[in-house]
Amino acid sequence: MRHQSEWQRLMNEKSKTVQQAMKSYIFILIGLMFVGSVGVGCQECSQLPENFSFSDKLLYVEDIDGKNGLSNYNFGDIVCFDPVNKIKYYLTCDRYYNRFPSISSDRKYIVFESKRGDYSSINDLSTPSKLYVLALPSLKIRPLSHFITIPKDLYDINLSTPELSHTKNKLVFLGDCVFDCDFPTLNAYIYDPEKKDYFLAEDSLMDVLELDWSEDDAYIFYSFFYKSRKTDQFGQAISILNIKSGKNVVIYDHKWFFEPGYIVNNSLLYARSRINMETDKSESQVFLYDIAKKNHKKLAELPELYIYKIVYGRTRDECYFIAGNYIDNKEFVDIYHYSLKKQKLIKLTDDGYQKDDLIYIK
Repeated sequence: MRHQSEWQRLMNEKSKTVQQAMKSYIFILIGLMFVGSVGVGCQECSQLPENFSFSDKLLYVEDIDGKNGLSNYNFGDIVCFDPVNKIKYYLTCDRYYNRFPSISSDRKYIVFESKRGDYSSINDLSTPSKLYVLALPSLKIRPLSHFITIPKDLYDINLSTPELSHTKNKLVFLGDCVFDCDFPTLNAYIYDPEKKDYFLAEDSLMDVLELDWSEDDAYIFYSFFYKSRKTDQFGQAISILNIKSGKNVVIYDHKWFFEPGYIVNNSLLYARSRINMETDKSESQVFLYDIAKKNHKKLAELPELYIYKIVYGRTRDECYFIAGNYIDNKEFVDIYHYSLKKQKLIKLTDDGYQKDDLIYIK
C-alpha cells in the first residue's frame, strides 16, 4: 500500500497548476535553507538509560516530519521502541534519509542505509545512498568504509538495504549493477568479516524491496516487484535463497503485496495485503510457508488493515507488525501486537507518523 499511495500522491502533485507548484517549491527551498543553517532536526536524540538493554525491543524508522500519516519522503529517524512500556528512544535525530536499520548480534552497533552529503545537513534525495554505522550506546555515526574496506567497484554506486546475520555478523546489502546494463538491476553482496572479503549472493534482481536472514543464517529472503508475462500486471514476490546450494524458491501472487517476516525452522512467516475492490477497504492475511514442503498455512485474517512489515515476537505464538488503513487519502501507520494463539490484536502506537523497516530484537 505504501507503494500505491506514494504513486497516487505523485500523480496528485502532477495535477497541480504551475503556479502552485512554483510556490510550493519556493517555500520548501526556503525551509530547507533554514534547516541547513541551524543544522538540527525536529527530534532530539534520546539519552539511553544506564545499562540499557536492546533485548525484547523493536527497531524501525519513523518519518517524524510527516503529519497525519503522510510522508514528506524524508525517511526517517531510527527508533528503538519498548512495546511493554510503550516508550520511544530516538537513536538518530537529523533530517537525512535513513532506512533499513540492522543491529549486530553483540548489540554494539547498527548498520543502516542513508543519503547524507559530506558538507550539507540538507536532506537531498539525489545524494547517493551509502551504508553507515551507528555506534551503541554513544549514537555516533560513521561511514561503514571507516570500519571495513569497500571494493573499488562498489565505491561510486548506490549501496542500500543492509542486513546483518544473526550469528557471525555477516552483512548482506544491495548495490547498483556495476557493469553495462540495459535495464536497472541490483546485485546482492555478502561481506564475511572472518574472511574480510565479499561474494556475490545474487545478481540481476529487479526492484528489490528488502532483504533479511533466516534465524540460522542458512537462507536469505527478499521481496521484489515483477511483471507478469501473461496478464501484463505488476506484482510482488518473495524469493528464498539457500546460501549453500545457491537455489531459489519463489513465492508469488500478482493480486497481493507481500511482506516477508522471518524464517525459523525452515518456515517463513509472511503477510500478504491488498485493497479489496468490492469493499474498497484494506485487508491482510498472515501465513506460514514451509520451505521444504512448499505449502502455505493461513494463521490469521485481519480485515481493514494493510500490513507493511511483520516479525515474530519473543515466541512463535506472537508477532508484531506495522499496519495502516486508508482514510480520506491519509495513510495512518502504527505498530500492532498480535497473539497468533489467542487471535488478539493490540494497537501499540497512535501517533500518525509513518513507519517502516520493523525488526524485533531478541
